[in-house]
Amino acid sequence: MNSDNSEIGSFLPGRPPDSLGVLRLFAIASRVVCAKPENYTEVTKRLSDAVSELVPPESLAAKDCAHLWQVFSRFAGHPKPMLREEAGKAFCRDLDFIGQQLQLPPLPGWERLPEGLVEAPDMEEKTSVSSEDALKAARARARKAAAALESGEALKASEIASILRSIDSTVMEEALLALVDGVHLSRGELSLLVRWLSTDNELESDDELLTELLAQVGDWLIK
Repeated sequence: MNSDNSEIGSFLPGRPPDSLGVLRLFAIASRVVCAKPENYTEVTKRLSDAVSELVPPESLAAKDCAHLWQVFSRFAGHPKPMLREEAGKAFCRDLDFIGQQLQLPPLPGWERLPEGLVEAPDMEEKTSVSSEDALKAARARARKAAAALESGEALKASEIASILRSIDSTVMEEALLALVDGVHLSRGELSLLVRWLSTDNELESDDELLTELLAQVGDWLIK
């Protein structure tokens, strides 16, 4: 996280790369709020936006952090700076405890946390796309690609992955829940697939399970 030159009270976070990044993001948010309590509402919204598209295990860490954030919020607007700071330090100790349970490195000390963070170039509202619309678009792409194949050929797993990665990850997971409902995938398999799709990883020769899951999704898309 690059925040050395961030203005005090500014908070434009990017998406945290891992569970430690989630904890550190919440810790910095508390430091920002303690410095500029009037920014609490805006910081909370941007914090929520930054973690909204995470998948397990990062999304689970974010859920635990969000619960602690609600407790911290009771003191975020306190008129006495010292009490706000004590609440922030207590919040960060609780975050560190979560980190210990996840076997993560400790967070930086309170004094080393920046009072501002600018990672994303902007925080414009995301265009709202329903899972139904996203699924229709994915089906259209898959069917078009399948129609160009020779008779008996199937879509490559890498092509199916490319189609799915073109969809917003949160919407993609919601759309693919239909596969779970249709008893095509288990929730564990869905979680594995969505987590892999959220990375830039390519399929390896030994990724047999992922290849099989992508093939199932591909068959489902072109029906």
